[in-house]
Amino acid sequence: MISELEVVQLLSDLESFRVERTVATKDTEKFSQAICAFAMIWQVHICPDFC
Repeated sequence: MISELEVVQLLSDLESFRVERTVATKDTEKFSQAICAFAMIWQVHICPDFC
């Protein structure tokens, strides 16, 4: 689990590989695309040897 300070730092970093942003709250297709984009970035950049 990450600390509150880490969350604030991630929210302020607009180019973080650890955060995928979307304004969609009701458009499930757009929200699903954001989740898939985050998963692909995670696999390629953050844990290529683990995933």
